[in-house]
Amino acid sequence: MYKRKKSFFFILLVALVVSGGYSSTAGDETHYFEWKNTYVGDNSSVASILHTLPNEDYFIDFELKTKEKPYGMVLNYNEIPGMTVSSLKEDVLYSATIIFALVHNADWVDFNFGEQTTRVSRTELQEWYGFDLNSNTNREELIKIINDFSEDSKIRRFPELKVWNHSIR
Repeated sequence: MYKRKKSFFFILLVALVVSGGYSSTAGDETHYFEWKNTYVGDNSSVASILHTLPNEDYFIDFELKTKEKPYGMVLNYNEIPGMTVSSLKEDVLYSATIIFALVHNADWVDFNFGEQTTRVSRTELQEWYGFDLNSNTNREELIKIINDFSEDSKIRRFPELKVWNHSIR
């Protein structure tokens, strides 16, 4: 089963690279807005979005939780050597923002980095930004908002994330 998943993602990755829709650097000229209004249950579109996010080299797999509301997903990564708490928080917030802007009915995302786990909910992220992420209509606008909120002082004001069994502020 693992080899089958790995083969699927390899083929998907090759197809995205050939079509020009993938870049290994998150936030650059990816075309992820083509997946706007995706639903949590759309495995293929969600996989395409996830492969545009930071730390893709450490990404293992994902689980979609669609049996009952609230809907969400679990993203599994290998531990990232040398990752600072500040850098981890920034990557988690960036990734959650992209997911909630594109996946219409995602209510939460769990990020698992080895044994460390954190959850971000759509509600808390939208309260932090001050607007509905589904209302975002283009990539440039979304990237500007992410960059404006990525200033270290604003990230520190994001609600507490639980990672490594202690609070990150």
